[in-house]
Amino acid sequence: PPSYIVDVQALVDGPAAQKARSRAPALYKDGETALGKALAAFEKACEADPSMAEAFIEKGKVLALLQRNPQAIAAFDRAVELNPDLSDAYYGRIRIRHLDYHQASMLGGGVSAGRIRSRIESDLEAQRI
Repeated sequence: PPSYIVDVQALVDGPAAQKARSRAPALYKDGETALGKALAAFEKACEADPSMAEAFIEKGKVLALLQRNPQAIAAFDRAVELNPDLSDAYYGRIRIRHLDYHQASMLGGGVSAGRIRSRIESDLEAQRI
């Protein structure tokens, strides 16, 4: 085989790669723990000042990372209610709906895919993106 294939194979099978693979589950768990702590902090911020749209945006971002899409959409919705000029809230909703649209399309959910697409278009229109 060409030398670059041998080099790549050595990287994949080498001690550094093995160490990284052995640490992956712990890092994933650490990431989940960190996201949980971040979510708790943003939930407290939202409770302390329910008029702070930015806190709802950040809460929505964390919820999206945790793949809790309906709750993330609700957080972004609240941010839009509080301040319709914050493009990050629209972007968060569009991003989640875009993923949901592709998932619905792949699963053959034509009706729900069409409904999701109209919501995306509505968000785009609201922000004139």
